[in-house]
Amino acid sequence: MRYSLLNRFRGVLLGSFMGEVLGNGGYQGLVLDGFSLKKIQTVDTQPHPSLSAWQQIAACGTKSLINCGRLDWQDWLEQISLQQPSLLELKNTASCSEAALATVPIALFFHEDEVKLRQQLLQAAAIWQDDNHSQGEGILAIAFAIALALTEKLNPSTLISQTLAYLGTTQTPMAKQLAEVQTLLDQGAGLNTTLQQLRRVQSELYSDLPQERSPQSKLNNCPYIS
Repeated sequence: MRYSLLNRFRGVLLGSFMGEVLGNGGYQGLVLDGFSLKKIQTVDTQPHPSLSAWQQIAACGTKSLINCGRLDWQDWLEQISLQQPSLLELKNTASCSEAALATVPIALFFHEDEVKLRQQLLQAAAIWQDDNHSQGEGILAIAFAIALALTEKLNPSTLISQTLAYLGTTQTPMAKQLAEVQTLLDQGAGLNTTLQQLRRVQSELYSDLPQERSPQSKLNNCPYIS
């Protein structure tokens, strides 16, 4: 193993934080120089921004898992209630990315057992995700990729096909998008072509969702895509 399990866990936590920041357009002028991020200009006017609500939920889950040595939803919710009761109002409101962030501790704790990972994530989806996201497949896909990375089995060339097999379906909107990405990769499509095609597919698949809840709106507003 190139990295210890502790360092791989740290990488997941750092990646989840950076993913949320970049996904929300929280930083502009980001430049990758070697292994350091330079010329970061925060859009947030707070000098010391606190953890987001979903990061706080994940932190409570981590504490609960450590204290109980297992996943105890009652204890997790009690930890949230003790820290910030208003977070409980977010139940059944999460988007795919928000639910994935909140359930990072589950991905870490059960990364060696795909069956238990699926079972616990589906329970989490029932608690946190809104009704516009089918069967928690988004958090399943993300957690599965994390599990592969943690066990050093992540192969970019087979990740999509493995993920589709793990989801067990090709008919849901996310599965169709993943299949479309795989087709574009097989064709050697460039980034701009891929993004344009995904925008078209998302527009068709999520046409019945409110604009603010559609993945299409976030893709269009991403400051890192021209």
